[in-house]
Amino acid sequence: AIGTIHLRCSPAVASYIKDKKSAKETWDQLSSLYSSMSLGAIYNELRGALSTKIPADQHPAPAFAKISKHFDTLEAAKVKIPTLIEGLICLYALPSRYENVAQMLVQATSADNMGIGAVREAVTTAWDQSQGKKPEKLGAHKISAVKRKPGDPSFSSQQQQRPQGSSNARDGKRRPYRGKRAGKKRQGQNHDHHHAH
Repeated sequence: AIGTIHLRCSPAVASYIKDKKSAKETWDQLSSLYSSMSLGAIYNELRGALSTKIPADQHPAPAFAKISKHFDTLEAAKVKIPTLIEGLICLYALPSRYENVAQMLVQATSADNMGIGAVREAVTTAWDQSQGKKPEKLGAHKISAVKRKPGDPSFSSQQQQRPQGSSNARDGKRRPYRGKRAGKKRQGQNHDHHHAH
């Protein structure tokens, strides 16, 4: 393992670890040398977190994961952003679609609990709910969804009942009419019968 590490290091770096006797000692030495980020690297991570926006037309999870990665990198470099500031950065990243969610979080969440986790959960829930409601906006699907609630007659049974009711009503109107024609026909037959006599 030590040989592999030496092969992957430049000669200048290898000179710092040439006296180490184990892989752990070698790794610890390298970690101490490069664990601190440069100011430029810190700036790039912070800028990455600030420039990432939550999309209005896509699931928010990937964008939150990207922001979280920037925060984790800064924390690993001992540049910890306060939890409240992380949460506010996430609120700033929200599009106008989630304005109501942002207002709710600001009014109902304490400063101690306003972190990326709280914002991510609220926004993801809002997204999932909006996707669940979308099919109901499509004509027939909306009717079916409303009519098929537990305890309500189904849409199909209502459709079957309506033609039957209309048919019965029409049949009820036709019967007297057929009766009149039948009566006239019988009267005609009787009249012909009298003439025959």
